[in-house]
Amino acid sequence: MRKQRGFCSRFVWLALSGPVLFGVGCNKQETTQQSGSAPATPPPPLPQATVAAPSPADVIVTVNGTQLTRGKLELEVKRLLLARGGANIPPQMRERAVSQMQKRVVDQFVMETVLLAEADRQQVQVEQAAVTAALDRIKGRLPDGVPLEQALANYGTTVAEFEKEVTRELRIRKLLDQKTADLPKPTEAEISAFYEQTPSRFEEPETVHARHILLKCDENAEPSLDARRKAEAQAIRKQLVDGSDFAKLAEQHSDCPSKEKGGDLNTFPRGQMVKAFEEAAFSQEVDAIGPLVRTTFGYHIIQVLAHNQAHKKTLDDVRDQIAKHLDGEKRRDLLESYLAELRKEADITFSDPSQANL
Repeated sequence: MRKQRGFCSRFVWLALSGPVLFGVGCNKQETTQQSGSAPATPPPPLPQATVAAPSPADVIVTVNGTQLTRGKLELEVKRLLLARGGANIPPQMRERAVSQMQKRVVDQFVMETVLLAEADRQQVQVEQAAVTAALDRIKGRLPDGVPLEQALANYGTTVAEFEKEVTRELRIRKLLDQKTADLPKPTEAEISAFYEQTPSRFEEPETVHARHILLKCDENAEPSLDARRKAEAQAIRKQLVDGSDFAKLAEQHSDCPSKEKGGDLNTFPRGQMVKAFEEAAFSQEVDAIGPLVRTTFGYHIIQVLAHNQAHKKTLDDVRDQIAKHLDGEKRRDLLESYLAELRKEADITFSDPSQANL
């Protein structure tokens, strides 16, 4: 009934984003519609990058002697488009999306190149076992029957090149972990100050945890059909009032995807469900089998399992959450400053100065 920065390498982030990028996806499940999934057919392979010597005009940026060429930039953008479902980007938004992706690729190239140079300077290395473990985790996220070779071919790369990319990614992560290893943990005073200064972050709205059984019936259905569906819903409700198992009846009779969970809709605040459903859910007594509710979707039998009033979480409730947030902020600030220093020390040359703002 619901109304309708990171430091990660160019290839590796694609794999770590999950199997959706390799042709398997799932739409957000609605409480009244079956969830859908993208076809598992893999996209056509991208051409693999060639290693031809580029002409100066083809070079976008050079970082410490390492070049990003126009061809490489275009290939990376194609990969990003493929990963983000580029075919579904509206034509009027595509130019802007491509421009943003170009900037992202250039920024990542500069960032990774200076970080890898620093990893080389500090002789940061990773064990082959760590690389193998990372590859195994990535393989484990692929759809059944899709080998890593096939998945990577769709992005115009090979297992050998991908393993190198994973190794570079792990070296960067190790370098950054070493840089932040001695960061002081947030103090109790810092945690308390954050809690007091940002009260809205810890305010919890009124919510209910409910489950339901839906018998679909269009609001414009013939009166005879409407009457039949209503009678069926009333018969099911009577069984519930008499003590029948709600989850079993939901599995047997509900027309909502939530039937797979015994009709459970989980916990939700006001504003997520259609009006009639919301009014019933937020007014019913906990555990009671409510009267039939008619919405545009059909007839509902609702049971509220819990009703939570709006409240503010206590400091004890959120102390660990705040500490983690503050620790992340400190880490991000330190790493951004660190990267800015490395960039300042690096030899970075854009062939066309205007390309620095891609």
